[in-house]
Amino acid sequence: MPLAAISRRRPRPRPPATGQPAELLDPQEVAAELDGPAIVKSGQSLDHGLLLSNRSGQELQIATNGGLTAAVVDPATGEVVGGFAGFQTTGLVWFRVAPGATQRIPLLTGTASCTPRLGYMIPPEAWDIQVTLTLGDYPSSPYYRRTPRLPTHRHRLNGPAPGMSI
Repeated sequence: MPLAAISRRRPRPRPPATGQPAELLDPQEVAAELDGPAIVKSGQSLDHGLLLSNRSGQELQIATNGGLTAAVVDPATGEVVGGFAGFQTTGLVWFRVAPGATQRIPLLTGTASCTPRLGYMIPPEAWDIQVTLTLGDYPSSPYYRRTPRLPTHRHRLNGPAPGMSI
């Protein structure tokens, strides 16, 4: 592609810059919860589900790559401490939630740490997770919203590998 053509292209909308999280979802419009308990072994990832309930009067449109990816959050501070680190498909897949309906969206959670104090993987403790959603008319004018921190439960796995309960 010629350089002149590249410079004429419109910039793609991007999620908020690092350190500036997206606004929280309005709980009067959208409710989010995990599709049951989620337990991840440290060093592993988990395919799970996020239930989104549309409480608004308009269809909710979520742009994904076929699923959502969770960030693992320190419950005491709200700091993002890790998540999934790896390749994902990038095809655009829409999830549409009608007013009054609930939709399950695939959710990927990983245990790779992004905080030096934790080492390379998140240790087995109770952590929160949070998901940033791409909503609206993507790619021309999307907007981004975060789920609230989703509740966690302390859980010790049986077996040799320690687990992380989310």
